[in-house]
Amino acid sequence: MLVPRRVNRLELLLLLDIDGSMVAFRRLGDRIKETARRGGGLGRSHLYYFHNCPVDYLYRDRERLEYVELEQVLHGLSPIYSCMLIFSDAGAARGVIVKNE
Repeated sequence: MLVPRRVNRLELLLLLDIDGSMVAFRRLGDRIKETARRGGGLGRSHLYYFHNCPVDYLYRDRERLEYVELEQVLHGLSPIYSCMLIFSDAGAARGVIVKNE
């Protein structure tokens, strides 16, 4: 009997907050990144960086030299097989609360 090969189609969008209050968590962020990429058994994974809150742009590199629009990244994901993991404190470690008025 022939059994079709299983294909993992799950896509992970991993967003890592860098700099500022997240400097203390850099090693943990690196560990999450490596686990998702190597040990996650995912079909595909996409890694982007941001600072405090991903608003308009995400960065392909930790130095924030190469950017891509957030809308473009989201548009390229499968609506069925995609999930997102955001590793951030959203600036909360600084003790500042931002209110939208």
